[in-house]
Amino acid sequence: MLTDEIVQQLETLRRRQEAQRVAVGEAWVDTGFVFTRADGTGLHPAWASAWFKQLAREAGLPPIRLHDLCHGAAFLMLAAGVDIKVVADVLGPRCWPPTGQQRRPVERGGAQAATPPCRTTAGAPRQGRATTLGKEHHTRTSKA
Repeated sequence: MLTDEIVQQLETLRRRQEAQRVAVGEAWVDTGFVFTRADGTGLHPAWASAWFKQLAREAGLPPIRLHDLCHGAAFLMLAAGVDIKVVADVLGPRCWPPTGQQRRPVERGGAQAATPPCRTTAGAPRQGRATTLGKEHHTRTSKA
C-alpha cells in the first residue's frame, strides 16, 4: 500500500538512523520506532502536533490539527469510491469510529458536486466561517 517513493524515503531514514546508532554507541535506545530522536528514543506525540501546527501556519493554512489529516484521508477515500469498511480498516479506530458508528459515506454525486468549489478555493486563504462534518468553527486569515 506504500508508494515506491515512500518506501525510498523510509529506507533513507533507516540508513540515517543506523548512522546515528553507530555514532551514539551503547547509549542508543533501540525502540524499533520509525521516527526517533538522535539517541533512538521515541518522539512525544505533542512534538509532532506542534511541528505540524507550525508548518500549517507557515503555509498560510487555517488552524488544523495533525489528526484532521486522518479525517481528510477518509473523505478522499470515500469520494474515490472506496468501501466504507475498507476506509475504517485502513485508518483504524483512533481515526475512524468502530463499525456501526461510521458517518454516512459521501454519495458519488455529492463528491463530484463538491469538487468544483474545492478546486476554486484550494489555493486561496479562507476567511470567516467554515463548516466541517456539521460542526461550525471559525477560521483565521493567515498574515502574509
